[in-house]
Amino acid sequence: MSKLLVRIFLLVLFTIVPLGLYNYSQDYYGVFKKELSNRYNEPNVRFLKIQHLIDNPTRYKTVLFGSSRAGKILAYKHDSTAYNMYYSEGVPAEFMEDLTLLLDQGVSIKKVYIALDEFSFMINPEKHKDQLLRMRYEPDLINQTASYIQFLIDPPKLGLSKYSIPTDFDVFKSGNPLHFEVDTLIERNKNDHIISSKFKSPKKYYNIRIDKSCEELERIIKLCQQNDVQIQLFFNPVYINTYVQYGFDLIAEIKSKLASKTEFTDFSGPSNITMNPYFFYESNHYRYMIGDSIWMHLSGQRESTFAKPVNSDNIGEILAKEKALWPN
Repeated sequence: MSKLLVRIFLLVLFTIVPLGLYNYSQDYYGVFKKELSNRYNEPNVRFLKIQHLIDNPTRYKTVLFGSSRAGKILAYKHDSTAYNMYYSEGVPAEFMEDLTLLLDQGVSIKKVYIALDEFSFMINPEKHKDQLLRMRYEPDLINQTASYIQFLIDPPKLGLSKYSIPTDFDVFKSGNPLHFEVDTLIERNKNDHIISSKFKSPKKYYNIRIDKSCEELERIIKLCQQNDVQIQLFFNPVYINTYVQYGFDLIAEIKSKLASKTEFTDFSGPSNITMNPYFFYESNHYRYMIGDSIWMHLSGQRESTFAKPVNSDNIGEILAKEKALWPN
């Protein structure tokens, strides 16, 4: 028995401890040192943002939830009490979890925006539970400690870079990812950007959970009503090749079912914006200029030319117009 204990001790001493020290020093997910400038990989911004909001419960009044597509909405630029709570592949079930936690922790949220995508009705949130990139911050000591241990014993990430140009993750102010140099390069090489192959192979999701996602959004709306929080839902625009790969019938089902539950603003679908690669970094993410247009419209400061107000009364007309514009 004593030999077994010695072996276990040596295993911990010579494998787990060095691994933990390495992961702490590298801090791949940014949760230890919180060094978030000039990063070539994406930190766990969901973890960091929840912690930041709980630590600063009265700093922000408006919170925008969404996936990374919504990251280019610079709400803070127009309103210093607005915070962008986007994170990678964020979906309604996770927004519900996070909003519930933030309200329970006394964060003084007065308005919520929910940015939706076609995959908001496809991704099963359970698949994110064990992904360190998307793990949620837990304020209680036991779960928090368990989370940090998982970050420490994760297999080391060697030479893994997501970005060719570094990004500043402005978690402690606006919540946005900042990489304006990318936009500068696009402006210098517009033609090359527009014809780039990165627009020809969009990412596609296959799981369908429309009814469950609509139910989760209904619960978010009810939660906001119970806490006297205003809420506004909208669909992000996405490059047309990404959008139409799902087929009109599936998109129509998603929007019809959501419209039967609540009203929303729709920036997606065929338009002079979504059919022009210039307004996107690649097939999934729109640029800051589009994010500004979305925010100005939602906040009532300036109408957007590609925004459509949708409700149960006009959804049929909206979809009929969209189908007429659907690429062959």
